Amino acid sequence: MLTLLAQGMPGLTQDGPADLQRLLKMFYVLFGAGALISLAGYGIPSKTLQIVGIALIFLSTGVFVAAIGAFG
Repeated sequence: MLTLLAQGMPGLTQDGPADLQRLLKMFYVLFGAGALISLAGYGIPSKTLQIVGIALIFLSTGVFVAAIGAFG
């Protein structure tokens, strides 16, 4: 599904820069992992899991900003 969404965005075609694709994949993985870990932390009341999940989401945001800054 993310591939279908990315096809219409400028600069994200199949012949786009490989580094941009790699950074965006890192963003998707980190953001998804952070969201799942945070949800697990709220399901099992664990402050540690909540903090780790939110930290991963912030880290993924930094990766996204770096990707857009470098290639946008």
